[in-house]
Amino acid sequence: MLLRPWRALTGNSEFALRYPSALLGMLAVPLGYLLARHLGYNRRIGLLLSLLLATSPYLIWYGQEAKMYALLLVLVTVAFIAYLKAMTLSSGGRQGRDWLWWVIFVIATSLSFYTHILSPLMLIIYGLVALLHPAHLRRHWFGWLISMACLTLPYLPLALWQASLFFQDFESGHPFYPLDKQIFILLQLYSSGLVRFAGLTAIILFVFLLLCGLFLPGSGVRGQGPERDHASRLTPHAPRLILAGWTLLPPLIVYLISLRVAVFEDRYLIYIVPAFYLLIVLGLVMVRRYSRLLVGLCLGLLLAFNLLGIWQQQRQPIKADFRAAGAYLAGQTQAPTQVMVQMPYLRHTLKYYYKGKYNIL
Repeated sequence: MLLRPWRALTGNSEFALRYPSALLGMLAVPLGYLLARHLGYNRRIGLLLSLLLATSPYLIWYGQEAKMYALLLVLVTVAFIAYLKAMTLSSGGRQGRDWLWWVIFVIATSLSFYTHILSPLMLIIYGLVALLHPAHLRRHWFGWLISMACLTLPYLPLALWQASLFFQDFESGHPFYPLDKQIFILLQLYSSGLVRFAGLTAIILFVFLLLCGLFLPGSGVRGQGPERDHASRLTPHAPRLILAGWTLLPPLIVYLISLRVAVFEDRYLIYIVPAFYLLIVLGLVMVRRYSRLLVGLCLGLLLAFNLLGIWQQQRQPIKADFRAAGAYLAGQTQAPTQVMVQMPYLRHTLKYYYKGKYNIL
């Protein structure tokens, strides 16, 4: 639906079709900074998170695909920032601003629901934020209740339809992955991109920093003085619990759903990437307290893995090359009359690159 008016304005070139994802991928970088700041962390942490988001081979890959995943990432991040603002603003004389943030939250979250079917899992994370801050919930209970009603009641018919599919013999077309395999896939992609070139080295580094960010004592570097005006009013240890839930709960719930109907695909959970990388940044901050040399080495390795991952993705074939396939078919002296496409929806891609007449088997 979004591409139709865009195509009417810009045409059907590859550049035009991929440009929205590239633009949204770029937008995710400053949004990451704002996310860190509104969770209460200082500028250094916000800038480090932006650096990891900007150099992530995984996000760069989906920032150049003509699909919805970059949009999903941005919508969830915007919704989360708006939710934090709405929950933590003081009430004195700011009722209008209060409602503005609730409206942004509802609109961004609703759009994310229509962007991907697994985005409603974020409602659990929003509930976790409220659970960790009962005082904020009491202060803003009316806005919270209205917002959650707007995000649940209109979708009950859809939820009932999905529930009926869940209890039927429904084949999703996805393979089933055990939980440990799902976690390994996500770690490999987030640490080095779509090409496995670093073995377990990159995964070990990311897991080390993730555990440091989760469990080493301290709440990270919080905004102080003038910076505090831009920081949220969350309790000191709440941000790490929120980030842990944001990173871990969606994959766990997807696994539980997959016990009945397999639905796991790494890209379906792209919206947990900001929380994952922010925990990595917190791990760097914690390590810095013990050794500046070690944190410099860790940061250098992180950036090296990211840049090498980008390079590997550009030089190695990863997905089907329909441009080359179309050129090959067009170059045949006798045009094919029948073509087999493995996945039915890919016939549109083939039609884009090959204009000959043929039947799909």
